[in-house]
Amino acid sequence: MKTTELIVSGRVQGVGFRNYVSQIAKDLNIKGTVRNLSDGDVKIIAQTDDDTLNKMVERIKQPQHQFMKIKDVEIHDLQLDKVYDDFSVVY
Repeated sequence: MKTTELIVSGRVQGVGFRNYVSQIAKDLNIKGTVRNLSDGDVKIIAQTDDDTLNKMVERIKQPQHQFMKIKDVEIHDLQLDKVYDDFSVVY
């Protein structure tokens, strides 16, 4: 298991995107967090294996409804000592 940061840009705030990501993470048993950033992007911290992370990214790129528009998903490996117990939306 590794820790990965995803930065999702597009129309991802004010459209239920964080809850959508949370549901995907719970479906795939991914641990971590999702939060809005001040620049309009959304940051996801995900702790999982590569295959499961790829499944998450594919589902993120297929938005739940027409109000969500995904422009880009940046993926960065993180060195993080913290181990998450669950997946949560950070407000």
